[in-house]
Amino acid sequence: MSLRRLADHASMTTRSFRANFSRLTAYTPENYKRMLRLQEARRLISLGVPAEVAARSSGYTNRCEFGADYATAFEAIPCIEAVRLRTTSAVDLEE
Repeated sequence: MSLRRLADHASMTTRSFRANFSRLTAYTPENYKRMLRLQEARRLISLGVPAEVAARSSGYTNRCEFGADYATAFEAIPCIEAVRLRTTSAVDLEE
């Protein structure tokens, strides 16, 4: 849903919606959406989904942008973290 539609639904201007959203969540609407997409991609990667598929499934169309956003958010490269997350998940299951 677009920011304009969200603002209309809340009976606010786009500027007012953005300001209130940021005040309440500490994120801009765009950064919040990015965070949700990255969390979903990370969840999929931890389940064994290839990083490129996880990126597309979570709304990314540009592999480079996904890699850069992922590295910034989680301080890890997606394909390397995939191995670490699967290993961690497997260890957690064995305990």
